[in-house]
Amino acid sequence: MLINPATGEASFLGANAAGRLPGGFADVYLDLDFSGTLTEGDLQVENDTFLVANHSHKDNPAMGSPAVLPPVLDGRDPGGDGRGVGVNE
Repeated sequence: MLINPATGEASFLGANAAGRLPGGFADVYLDLDFSGTLTEGDLQVENDTFLVANHSHKDNPAMGSPAVLPPVLDGRDPGGDGRGVGVNE
């Protein structure tokens, strides 16, 4: 994911053929040179952040709004105790 630091707008690199984000783990960069592409001048601010895909662009009642994994919604760690989503090692 590439974030424009002036506008806060995010662009996603690696969208599927339909132009949608497939979800999964992504690195987050600030586009410090305002090129719109990932370059050496950009600053990585997050590593392996989990993104939930929402292909329909509609709320999913099973995942809440904004969409979250059901175990996270219930306050559990889906990766197990001390691992997985929400843990920075």
